[in-house]
Amino acid sequence: MWLDLANDRWEAVRVTENGWEIVAEPTARFRRPKNMAALPRPGTGGRIETLRRFVNVGTAQQWILLVAWVLGVLYGTGPYPMLVLLGEQGSAKSTLARVLRHLLDPVHKAPTRRLPNNEQELLVSAVHSAMLAFDNVSNISSAISDALCRIATGAGTSTRQLYSDAEEFVIGVVRPICLNGIEEFIRRPDLLDRCIVLRLPSITPEVRRAERIFWSQFNDVLPEILGAFLTSVSVGLRNLPQVHLERSPRMADFARWIVACEPALPWNQGEFLNAYEANIADATQVGIESSASAQALLVFMQSNERWRGEATELLRLLQPFSTEGRVLPASGQALSQALRRVAPLLRSHRGIEITFGIREGQQGTRLIEIVRRLTQTDTAFSDPRQR
Repeated sequence: MWLDLANDRWEAVRVTENGWEIVAEPTARFRRPKNMAALPRPGTGGRIETLRRFVNVGTAQQWILLVAWVLGVLYGTGPYPMLVLLGEQGSAKSTLARVLRHLLDPVHKAPTRRLPNNEQELLVSAVHSAMLAFDNVSNISSAISDALCRIATGAGTSTRQLYSDAEEFVIGVVRPICLNGIEEFIRRPDLLDRCIVLRLPSITPEVRRAERIFWSQFNDVLPEILGAFLTSVSVGLRNLPQVHLERSPRMADFARWIVACEPALPWNQGEFLNAYEANIADATQVGIESSASAQALLVFMQSNERWRGEATELLRLLQPFSTEGRVLPASGQALSQALRRVAPLLRSHRGIEITFGIREGQQGTRLIEIVRRLTQTDTAFSDPRQR
């Protein structure tokens, strides 16, 4: 693996399974956008734990997931889980995002930016950055949500080439993404399924540091922190061919990579997968609870082991089970679209299997079939109206 230090001497770090070294004349080729700033020359003898003094994570589980995300970025090969930082005003969300930017992809101006309103702006940012960091996010449109998913997983996007009518311009880019905000701004299940969500605790006035002192202290130890992470990357490269997961969570390549690095990390082996799966389960719960259609369907299926029929009929049957203040889709077609998005979460975490597009009869009417795999007494099917 090569890491461009982006300094005037054109130095890069070469990382192998035997360690890492700074190379004066790297054989790899790098592209340097105008806003790219230099990384520090990594130092030896550092510890990853030093980083914890400069990040506001409240639990050991959050610390594990944060370190894992950094290592995923340093590996340089997606797909990447998106890092979502939530917390009240003053919980150092923006500071944490800037710390990560300094460690992974420093820039001359605007380390964190507003989330663009259109996909083209987002793609331009992705092309010219090794990491994307968006600040104070409060809402994400459906189009931007889809675009973020594509950038995190590396799916290509095409558009008409400038000054032409028939030529196509294709952008294929995969980038790690960090988003922060106060409230739960991600509600689309397909986007939540790709996220690591950290809820940051508030910071008391007694422990809050002045900006000048904070960044001076951080920059003093940044070379050693970067060197410690690169040492873990080297261990991961050595172990990766032997790693086989008994259970593969979402973003399985990322999980396998972190397990390979785990012998060099400041926790016991196996703790990462436990933390990651717990985080996925928490995000899944948010995704299901944010969907009025999913909530109504869970209650409806308490008394049905199997149901088959048209989407319009299903919408009529779900109306009595909609929770107060939560509006179901206006049509059968809209209900089908809503259920398609949440179907993977319902299948993997609630035992509800939904099959779309079943044809029946001479006219080929398209039906939906829903099967409940769990028992009625399972707590997963508790009525949300009674919480």
